[in-house]
Amino acid sequence: MDQNAAKVRDYAIYYIMTAIERISPQFKPHPSLKNGHAMTIVPALLAARPVLSDGEKLQIEVDRDNWITGYLNRHPESHSQDGHSERPLIIVVHGLEGTARAPYVNGLGYKAHLAGFDVFRLNMRNCENTFSLCTTLYNAGLSGDLFAIGLYLKERFGYRDIYACGFSLGGNLVLKAAGEQGSSQDHRLRRLFKAVVAVSPPVELVESVKAIERGASRLYDFNFLMSLKKKIIERERLFPGTYDLERLKKIKTLRQFDNYFTAIDAGYDCAESYYQAASAMRVLSDVKIPTLIIAAQDDPIVPYAQSFAPLALQMVRCPQLSIVSPPQGGHVNFFSEHEISLASLYEDVATLKQISLPGTIYKDRFWAEWLALKFCLYTQYS
Repeated sequence: MDQNAAKVRDYAIYYIMTAIERISPQFKPHPSLKNGHAMTIVPALLAARPVLSDGEKLQIEVDRDNWITGYLNRHPESHSQDGHSERPLIIVVHGLEGTARAPYVNGLGYKAHLAGFDVFRLNMRNCENTFSLCTTLYNAGLSGDLFAIGLYLKERFGYRDIYACGFSLGGNLVLKAAGEQGSSQDHRLRRLFKAVVAVSPPVELVESVKAIERGASRLYDFNFLMSLKKKIIERERLFPGTYDLERLKKIKTLRQFDNYFTAIDAGYDCAESYYQAASAMRVLSDVKIPTLIIAAQDDPIVPYAQSFAPLALQMVRCPQLSIVSPPQGGHVNFFSEHEISLASLYEDVATLKQISLPGTIYKDRFWAEWLALKFCLYTQYS
């Protein structure tokens, strides 16, 4: 990239990042959900989200003998005669023990598709019953899988502009990829993602593990652990002799599970080493693309002060990084007092008024999903 092009790029990024505060509407929580636990649990159980059609199911090799699946929803007129996509693509990544069909993944995917994006919803390794396709478990540090997916979709479908949005553990993954992209010597990776968004990301994994070991948050620890144990049992059924099921029976916490299974499977000597190496905080100062973090201060799984206080220094070094942190919002859901629509989203961003609204009118209260989409739209069209 020559100096003039670099200056134009840097100015564009500066313009986008300085506009974040202006384009970020204040979050007003639903009056019945002002507790972080209630905000995290109730909308997930009771609030309806749209369901995006499966589209085209893809199976993609991300590493030798490791394949992951996902669903690509394309617009019929997406591609030009030269084979390049004329629409941007957003890759949506689920959280711990989620899948490509998770409600929040469908929620953002549906909204993004209405707004003109092609959408790819990926399953991390072993998720959605894909045990036979992988030799390893998934973990928070597998940013290489996201790079492999992005490169595959770019090369096969000709996407010029690719965005990544991750929720919870998936948020850590996309942030880690953004930092690694900034320091990569591989020219293919350095220009792969145009921008990323992370919703409720555990950027310091050990702090989130500590949080769910305390008080009422132990409910999350228990739920995650039960689901992960089922995965080990299923993998042992398919690949006998791989795991010690007697040890599995004695494990009582997520930290113990990570120590004896996740970390060892990923090549680390213990959980602490895994948490340190896989946390996105290690590489955030290398981010060179517009990057937004959405994190509530009452998140019961990702403790705000312990997780995001160090970002103040990172953001001085990295003006491309921005964080929106309302006092309330819980983990992932951010269920709003009022409904939000695509029309109001377009009205909020002056540069998008040139774009015609889709015919389908859709509204819901999942504020963080709308803000993530707004950020991508603003980055795409500003």
